[in-house]
Amino acid sequence: MDPALIKLLRLRTRAFRRRMFRGIKTPRGALFFVIGTAMILLWLGPALFMAVAMDQRSNPQTVRAVVPLILLALCTLNVLTSGHEKAVHFTPAEVNFLFGGPFTRRQLLLYKLTASVAASVFVSLMFSVVFLQHSSMWIAAMLGYLLIMLFVQLFSMAMMLIGQTVAE
Repeated sequence: MDPALIKLLRLRTRAFRRRMFRGIKTPRGALFFVIGTAMILLWLGPALFMAVAMDQRSNPQTVRAVVPLILLALCTLNVLTSGHEKAVHFTPAEVNFLFGGPFTRRQLLLYKLTASVAASVFVSLMFSVVFLQHSSMWIAAMLGYLLIMLFVQLFSMAMMLIGQTVAE
């Protein structure tokens, strides 16, 4: 990937953090931050406690039987509810700055996929803590959820690209 796109990803991450923590300086923003942090802790705390307190994990045979059906349902719902969205969506600011730049289509696609992978890593970290009681190793759960999320995203993107190609 072009070094300018890597720098843009770093700048977007820095801007996201700055935007998230800028509101803490006001009393209202600090209150919302405290409430949001408490909600996340109340969500993750019991799941973490149950994973540590309970020594019994889910039956692997049941997981192997049920997960493919859940994955099929996720992929189907994702494709059916996406409507007529674009497969690869760029914001207006990205269109103005990236399409005018000296970047190939492959570099732009890699840029968007890298940004979606970063978001998937964060969500899979949360899921791995919530569902830790169902797995024997945390890192395996985190990698499994990351791969599931990436599969669902890339599957729906591929289906939308196929649909757009057929529609032309």
